[in-house]
Amino acid sequence: MTNKSGKPLRLDAATERLAARMWREWVRPYRGKLLVSFVLMAVVAATTGAYPLLIDRSYAMFSAQDRGMLLAIPLAIVAVTIIKGVSLYSQTVVTSDIVQRIIADVRLAMFTHLQTADMAQLHATPTGSLTSRFINDVDLIRNALTRTLTGLVRDILTVIALVGSMFYLDWLLSLIVFIIYPIAAVPIVRIGKRLRRVSRDTQAQMGDMTSLLTESLSGARMVKTYNLEDYERARAGRAFHENYLLTMKAVRARSRIDPMMEVLGGVAVAGVIAFAGYRMTMGEGSVGAFSGFVGALLMAAQPVRAIGTLNAALQEGLAAAQRIFELLDQQPTIVEQPGAKPLSVSTGAVALRGVRFSYEAGADTLKGIDLDVPAGSTVALVGRSGAGKSTVF
Repeated sequence: MTNKSGKPLRLDAATERLAARMWREWVRPYRGKLLVSFVLMAVVAATTGAYPLLIDRSYAMFSAQDRGMLLAIPLAIVAVTIIKGVSLYSQTVVTSDIVQRIIADVRLAMFTHLQTADMAQLHATPTGSLTSRFINDVDLIRNALTRTLTGLVRDILTVIALVGSMFYLDWLLSLIVFIIYPIAAVPIVRIGKRLRRVSRDTQAQMGDMTSLLTESLSGARMVKTYNLEDYERARAGRAFHENYLLTMKAVRARSRIDPMMEVLGGVAVAGVIAFAGYRMTMGEGSVGAFSGFVGALLMAAQPVRAIGTLNAALQEGLAAAQRIFELLDQQPTIVEQPGAKPLSVSTGAVALRGVRFSYEAGADTLKGIDLDVPAGSTVALVGRSGAGKSTVF
């Protein structure tokens, strides 16, 4: 990919432009609903971050034998849980509505473009390949948008809230966690770049495979007539095997992320427990703060892991979006001239006189058809199935 000056365009810059175009053309029209979704995500994150603090307060209550808090703390926990549940449900529904509207807009834009495309462009691209973009590519975009709009912001806000609780409870233990987790960023980025390349190849191959199936099944009569069953079976086998290889490449790449995050999470928990145990033997810290901190750390593991795996879905979605934009950017070579006048038909009537036609000897489809179509008029042919309407046309 190159820029206007002909110099190579860096992948990061290309990704930024692609993401900016997706925002400008697809997401921005729904920014009002998106703002509502973000507010609900913030509520979910804030209530999640409150759990470790409630754990700390519970231990403090037990230590102080404060009976007045026996009712307040459970009620606070129930209230936080209800608020989180309602906000989570509302945010999921609002975000899903945004994503489904965007997907409908993308498909309509593709369909509208193809309706105005040159016949040469339509014939140059197999129908199965175009159909694959409507189904497979758009599904990858849907998954990326859902994971990004539903998960990314909510997970980031949740991690921020939990990290705030962790620093409030014990800033020194928090520093240990912050030293360990960023190590995972480098391999995750590399895996994401590889996934994007594999995903693009997989989507192209899915288009080819769909075209092959469409041609083979729609031409079943021709296949049987010329005894081509073995040939078609071999073609399909090669296509299915290639799809299997590409899919497994993506599976192997994606499958590396979760184990890395799991191991790093275990190392972080082990480091925290070891250091906190050492400090408590020295008479520093409290059981409540330590329990709340470990609780926050364990709750943060899931959104952190989700952020790590999100890069894979995002790269696949970007590859699909790039293919769709390539389709939308193809301009027809036959266009209306500036100031062109509308076509006006004033003469040129069509007439048939005694027309007879048969597809097979002895079985006439048309038997002496007389028809007059005046210029500029619209005529409808009405009749039962097989009466010869298409043949007349």
